[in-house]
Amino acid sequence: MHLINHIQTLQEQLKSQVSDLIGEHGLTLTSLPMILSLYRAPLQHLRTKVYTYPFHQKEEEIQFFKEEKPTLLSGWYYYQELLQLTRAASYQTTPDLKPLYDQKLIGMKSYEQRHHTFLAYCIRGDNHLDTYYFTREYHGEDLILDHRFTTGYDLILARFLAHELLKEHIQQKLTSNRTNSEALITSTLTWTGKKTDLIELLFALQCSGSINGGQATVKQIARQLEALFSIELGNYYHILGKIRARKSPAIFIDALKTHLTEKLETMDL
Repeated sequence: MHLINHIQTLQEQLKSQVSDLIGEHGLTLTSLPMILSLYRAPLQHLRTKVYTYPFHQKEEEIQFFKEEKPTLLSGWYYYQELLQLTRAASYQTTPDLKPLYDQKLIGMKSYEQRHHTFLAYCIRGDNHLDTYYFTREYHGEDLILDHRFTTGYDLILARFLAHELLKEHIQQKLTSNRTNSEALITSTLTWTGKKTDLIELLFALQCSGSINGGQATVKQIARQLEALFSIELGNYYHILGKIRARKSPAIFIDALKTHLTEKLETMDL
């Protein structure tokens, strides 16, 4: 199998594994290290393979270091930086994370400015310097880099792609925080039950038609529940599929009914 096909297969497998993990656990301080661990073996395997792989044409080597490897490696960089950002957020003494996010955005902008010429070349879709940027024959003077596995510029491009993902994540967080601050008083509540139970409740509320006259979407309700209970629900449609597959789908709703009935029967009115 050619290396290009091999790395594309690795990426598809990894994408599926990461999606399943996020769907189950969301993006948390617990799940992010698990995601990074999924990347380690494929990246190390790829490194070993490249050491002995004879690229058949220069165009193949360029495609590998310009397109395939940066795409794969950007995932590692993204989740690595997201873990650092999430960890920093956990130490904040106030619920307002905008200063932290702004600081990260400034850092990413500074990185882009330092590598402006090269990144502009990539963004424009130029190719006249591909042999210089994306083959290993011109980059043997740096003693730190492993030049059997990198040209140096593939790493810069991968980091930039990761930053694009992180900027999107931060903008979503800032938008969500603005929406939630308008709709909620800062919540001191934390969901301590199973995430699956809250997702079951989420869909039950949406199906009931009791919010905004039945016009509220699942996504809108999910955002409010996340803000209210300080939790990330992740891919709730993925979890919904698992709920539907259960012998008794509405386990949590049934339990709520039971607990409420028992409470009402024993209350002194």
